Amino acid sequence: GDRIIIYRPGTSKWIHDIKMDAISDGEHWEPEIFHINQERIITGIIGNKIMLDAPIVMAIDSYYGGGYVIKMTKNRIFESGIENLFLESTYDPSVTRTILDDGYYSHREHFPEGIIYVDENHCHNGVKAVACEHCWVKGVSGQHFVFSMVGLGNNARNVTVEDCHSYMPVSLIQGSRRYAFNANSKTSLGLFKDCTVEYDRHQFVTTQLSTGPLVFTNCSATHCLGETGPHCFWAAGVLYDCI
Repeated sequence: GDRIIIYRPGTSKWIHDIKMDAISDGEHWEPEIFHINQERIITGIIGNKIMLDAPIVMAIDSYYGGGYVIKMTKNRIFESGIENLFLESTYDPSVTRTILDDGYYSHREHFPEGIIYVDENHCHNGVKAVACEHCWVKGVSGQHFVFSMVGLGNNARNVTVEDCHSYMPVSLIQGSRRYAFNANSKTSLGLFKDCTVEYDRHQFVTTQLSTGPLVFTNCSATHCLGETGPHCFWAAGVLYDCI
């Protein structure tokens, strides 16, 4: 019944062997950034072995620095949900760019009128789930958010996002914008199901150091302005199925 963190250190040896100290485009990895924490619950103990409530999705090998088990406590919201809402962020339609502006011409097929609304002085997120467990977001749709429709954040565990839809975000089309459905590094056991997106840069995305398990299934995106998938650094235990 104890909650634990399974800690796997980032080491120079591991970074070297996967060649992330030799990349030519981007920052070289530093060990202190890549310490991995995976939260689990002990479901049984036999001798010096512990059973856990979910798999460990990243190898813990003495050759790469081993690992540790650390007892933990968490204060969370339990068994709560948000259902059946439509959310809209109000923006200033006079703030625009045209597809002829630098960096936008490549998106001309997605904006046949030639105008992109780029005001960012309005709401960035529709729903953000943090510090919660066995929770859900269902039947929630929205439009015009700068960053996300539904995001799973720090210490979100066992959260389901189902039948949610993101329409027409309003922002610049550049980094740190338009991540419609996302899970960050301190999210575990998350499920995104039956969701749709339009005009986003990273539609169904994990960020930073995603340790999973995380699932995106039966989701679709149109007018994509970038790729779907793990983004920034390292992700493990992520399943994309029927996307």
